[in-house]
Amino acid sequence: MGKKKKKKRNGSKGANGAANADAESIALGTKLQYVGVGVVLGVVAAPAIRKWLERARPEVDKLLERLTAQAEELAENAGDWMATARGRISVKDEDGPSGRAH
Repeated sequence: MGKKKKKKRNGSKGANGAANADAESIALGTKLQYVGVGVVLGVVAAPAIRKWLERARPEVDKLLERLTAQAEELAENAGDWMATARGRISVKDEDGPSGRAH
């Protein structure tokens, strides 16, 4: 068996290769400008976002409290249903398969 030669790709790197080539062709100054704009927007937006989070926190706490209470109630109901089912099964086992006491 002979050796197989690998095919050369003629500059086609696929979608990711094209994106990487574009990112590499952007000048450092332009990249720094993008970073600067992002930092400025973050600094400007941070107080507003912090206020929104402070306003939303009590509502989120109420929602979580309500969900927790409902989950506890469902767990209690499931426990009650299981106890009832176990009681019925034990009564049927004592009566026998025909349902009559021996």
